[in-house]
Parts: sequence; C-alpha cells; structure tokens
Amino acid sequence: MNTIRKNRKLIAVIVIGVATDLFGHALEPPQPVVVPPSIIAEKGLLLPALAALVFVWFTISAVIFALIQENLPGSRLQKGLRYGFAFGVLWLLAMFEVSLVFPLPVQYSFRTGLVDGLATVFLGILLGILIGTDSASARFRKPRQGALAVLSVAAAFLAWRYFAYVILRFESGHFTHPLTNFLWTLGMGLWFGVTYWLLEQAFQGYSPLKRALWFGSLVLGSVWFIGGWFAPAAGRILLLPIAIRYGMDVVSFIVGVYAFAKFAQGRTIPQGFTIAE
Repeated sequence: MNTIRKNRKLIAVIVIGVATDLFGHALEPPQPVVVPPSIIAEKGLLLPALAALVFVWFTISAVIFALIQENLPGSRLQKGLRYGFAFGVLWLLAMFEVSLVFPLPVQYSFRTGLVDGLATVFLGILLGILIGTDSASARFRKPRQGALAVLSVAAAFLAWRYFAYVILRFESGHFTHPLTNFLWTLGMGLWFGVTYWLLEQAFQGYSPLKRALWFGSLVLGSVWFIGGWFAPAAGRILLLPIAIRYGMDVVSFIVGVYAFAKFAQGRTIPQGFTIAE
C-alpha cells in the first residue's frame, strides 16, 4: 500500500511539474522563426510533441530523484532543494547555447531557460517534500574539497566540445562568437561538475566505473540527452549531429567522473580534496 501511495505521489508531482513548465512557457511572447519548421510542426503537432518531451524529461528527473535520494544527507526539503537547484541552474545556462547557434536574442534564451529552471527547482522541492525521506545530516564539503571533481568533469566536456566545434565543425558559436562560445562551454562544463559535486554522496560505496556510469549516463546523461531533442522537434534540424553531440556529451560526463574517481580512489588528495566512498 505504501508503494502504491508513493507511486501516486510521484505521478502527481510529475503532472504538477509539467503543468508548471508548460504554463510558464505559455506566458512567453511569441518566438521568432529562424529555421524552417519541422515536419511535426508543419502537421500542427508541435505543442503535443513538446508537451510529450517535457513529460518524459520531468518523469526521468523524478524517477532519478526517487532512486538516489535515500543516500543524500539532510532533510527531505534539503534534498529536494539540492536536486532542483543543481538541474534548475543547469537548464538556465543550457538555453544560452541557442543564441550562440541561431540568430535569436539573448533575452529569448534567458526567458526560456528561466522558465525551465524555476519549474525544475519547483519539481525538486515537491519531490523532496512528497517523495523524499529525512536522513542524518552530514557536513557539506567546502567548495575547494570538490574542486578537483568539478575541474575533471569540466575538462572532459571542454575537450570533447572543442573537438566537435573545430574538427567535426558542429554548429556552434565558435567561429562567430569565439569568446562567448568559450565562456558558455566552460561555464556549462563547470556546472556539470558542480552538479556531480552536489549529488556525489548518492553514490557512496560505488566503484569508480559504477559511479561514473550512474552519474554520467543516468543521473545527468539521460536528462541532458532528452533536452537535446526540443530544437529538432520544432525546427528542421539534422538529427544525426544532435544525437552525436548529446551522446558524446554523455560520454564526456562518464570520462570526467571516472578520471576523478579513479585518481582519488585509495589515496589522499592534497589540500583537503576528498571523495565520498
């Protein structure tokens, strides 16, 4: 009975989160058209398709929280805020890439990212209160203690993305806005690392490979990969480059976490760096 009740709460939280996100986007002004509409849009199915993607996106986010929350320290609310904040800021920052790739004003990216970010924070709070469990509080590590993990994830992401920009010539702002593009790529990489740092206690006792696979492919990778399909749902964009771009992003998360965890395993890292085991 408790499992049924918990599943009902989980479904209710997902529905409320999706409704909040869609309502926020409905309040946005009309968006300029900068690419030909996708086949989905031409058939008048864009709104249902986007709603379905949001539902899948929020469902995956909610299920992941339910899977990892017991190993996170703190109260239910603290867990929900940590999870929601990590991904909320991530989605806010992620939207700025749209203005680097397409001729869209930065205000558009900010508005859209803010709606997604706030909806994600709200989702995290609801998940924490209704799905989470209270755990013993643990001293939250100082930022410098997780700096090596953050830099490892950021370096792997930065290396892959610049290989994609320069060698594979993927669409980016590298040639049109080189400094801004670099700052965005670096900022995203650092925040991916911060997301790992905020949630790493959920993977206590995992081997470096298991830790990397859980975080890189499931916790972060799955929601990031889903997020990459909103643009081709709306505009006529080649699908293979999207799949490669976001698929290899996921690989870079795995590599970055594994490199850090492997290095830190069984040794003391200088200047107070630690890894949760």
